[in-house]
Amino acid sequence: MKRTIITLLVSVLGLVILSTWSLYSALMLSQKGDAMMRNQLVAVLIGFVGFGFMAWWDYRRFNHWLWALAIYLTTLTLLIAVLIPGVGTYRNGAQRWLYSFQPSEIAKAAVVFSLAWFCARYQHRLGSFKWGILAIAAIILPLLALIFSEPDRGTTLFLIGLTGIMLLVAGVRWNQLLLAGSAAAAVLLPVLLRDPLVQKRLAAFNAPEAHRSDAAYQNHQALLAFGEGGLFGKGPGAGVMMRTIPEHHTDFILPVIGEELGFLGTSMVIFAFASILFCGASIARNAGDSGDTFGFLLAAGITFLIVAQAFFNIGIVTKIFPNKGLPLPFVSRGGTNIVVMLTLIGALISVARHTKAAVLPLKSTRREHNDNPFAEFQS
Repeated sequence: MKRTIITLLVSVLGLVILSTWSLYSALMLSQKGDAMMRNQLVAVLIGFVGFGFMAWWDYRRFNHWLWALAIYLTTLTLLIAVLIPGVGTYRNGAQRWLYSFQPSEIAKAAVVFSLAWFCARYQHRLGSFKWGILAIAAIILPLLALIFSEPDRGTTLFLIGLTGIMLLVAGVRWNQLLLAGSAAAAVLLPVLLRDPLVQKRLAAFNAPEAHRSDAAYQNHQALLAFGEGGLFGKGPGAGVMMRTIPEHHTDFILPVIGEELGFLGTSMVIFAFASILFCGASIARNAGDSGDTFGFLLAAGITFLIVAQAFFNIGIVTKIFPNKGLPLPFVSRGGTNIVVMLTLIGALISVARHTKAAVLPLKSTRREHNDNPFAEFQS
């Protein structure tokens, strides 16, 4: 497990270092570049504090209804607050910011912790539709409804997928999940397909040449940046095409790396996330083999949360998927995301560190300290 932890740390640190360099390159000509860079570095420092605390803290302490309820209610309160006029910040057609952070990013972690606790606590009942679907829906739907109302369609769909994967891993019957997924699609698809922004992005995805100057412009310039980078890239700070890409310091940071470090730099990013996937899967399997359902689900949920975001972000910037704002974990600019992701990596390391003792109680019982093994049979 030590080798797994070291590999995980090296992969994450490599991504954070690469993020610092690429963001500096992307922001150095921006009027607000210095302020943005300072804010990002502060977020990274806060993230490492959260990482250190969670790596040290015994994750099993979260396997209690009080912790699950506290995390859930705190997240629910933040998501409600962000929608209150005058409290939440309206920007770019959405009200997703509460002062300087995004509660929807915190909701991603809350879903993982809440589902890990619930499914571990009621695993023996998850085979029934009442507990495996309806009870989970009662927990998750309020969060999804608030995020959808911001509006943040992409995060809503992502959390639905995250919930489905965690339930499938926890042992919920696939036919019940299929039924629930079909019901969700029947409700969401008509709403999404009527959304002008969704229609615009789907049209750009289906006919990129016809929308090269508007909805498909971002993707088109990103592909040009990858092409300009070639195998070895133009070198640090030498990128030109990236400056024509809207939001190239957030969701489209990968083309910055592609142009300046080339295919090799892009491959390093993909390899780092593949390493995180391998390490997270190994930690989850080890926890499962030790009989710790909570640790298994927590590690599996964190791993999927991080790697799936990277998978979709890479697919979006390379035009495999329609455009939808999802950050590249550890790399994109975004204070809340980097804090949450680093804190979750700390929790993942905590699972790895404490797994061997996971099936034992946190405090020794009186019987374990009694020198007489037959004491309990004596009157």
